[in-house]
Amino acid sequence: MRIINDCHIGTLRQAGTTPVSQAALTEYIHAQFTKLVTAPSLAGRECLDLVINGDLFDGFTVDPRELLWTYTVLAEWLEDVREKSLTLVAGNHDWAPKAGKLSSFHLLADLLRHRFPAQVTVVDHTTGLTLLHIGHQVWAIPHMPNQDLFDLELEKALQADWRGHLLLHANYDDNFAVGSDHSLSVSQDQAKALIDAGWTLVFAHEHQSRNPMNGLHVVGNQFPTSVADCLGNERKHYLEFRDDVMHEVECWDRNLTFIDTDWRHLDKDFDGIQFIRVSGNALAEEAEAAINAVNSLRKRSTALVISNAVRVEGLAEMDKLAGLTLEDVSGFDVLGALCAELTEVEAKVVRGLLE
Repeated sequence: MRIINDCHIGTLRQAGTTPVSQAALTEYIHAQFTKLVTAPSLAGRECLDLVINGDLFDGFTVDPRELLWTYTVLAEWLEDVREKSLTLVAGNHDWAPKAGKLSSFHLLADLLRHRFPAQVTVVDHTTGLTLLHIGHQVWAIPHMPNQDLFDLELEKALQADWRGHLLLHANYDDNFAVGSDHSLSVSQDQAKALIDAGWTLVFAHEHQSRNPMNGLHVVGNQFPTSVADCLGNERKHYLEFRDDVMHEVECWDRNLTFIDTDWRHLDKDFDGIQFIRVSGNALAEEAEAAINAVNSLRKRSTALVISNAVRVEGLAEMDKLAGLTLEDVSGFDVLGALCAELTEVEAKVVRGLLE
């Protein structure tokens, strides 16, 4: 069994791209996904069962061309490997509380299940398939509508008579996520209880790999779609399960495709670099020059994404603005900052006047 996650097909980057580089980013995502689906196994066999552990698409709905492209790739793979299975696990980007609307993920799942009923399994709360055995001593819990329902699924796993690898699409030990239904979290206590009960936890959703404790593996995504994805691990990997043993298979090397460079040194040759982070400090009077330098690089470079992380030194003494980049400043919520300084009654009056 091969397990991949967080492919985010249909990603549209408004910041850091041009129309040309956005089109190139789409092609890059297509190539990386196809490679993950069709690559030979670690042991040299032609193919394995495939599990996509959440966030196949970047949003609830994506461009129909992206949906059709994904369907074609997976359908052709299923046609070629009739003895193998595809499991689609719903992630937080694959579902939203939009009554009566069908997501791109669910439309794709319905199309594939209709054509390949014996090969395709969908793990999703809307079908009632939540804590589900998907083969090879591997179980999966999909993204749930809220933290309480997710906690109930974790409790089911804790009380179950069987044990193995448990696939999750959630944060690990993220208190912020607990208050947001869009992202779920497994606490340290929950994780320890499940591990002590005999489970090995395998997390998708977070894009950087880490192993906070024995028996818990945060996989990270397999390829970046943004500069932020490049700032953690030097390498990315997917998982293969063979004889109930989990193997990491490296599939991306940061040193080959990413660079962080000062905005004053953009006259270098960046051929072959796909993700560029432009950093450094700029005085207030240098801000325009820094912006122009980054924009000029975006126009002439073949990089997929070029982010502007230049810091404006003139803002450093302002506590709430310290450390902001130029792009952060351009998107600053003035009304929100104002209302944060007012009482609830005063803020209500200000918003009423504006309305």
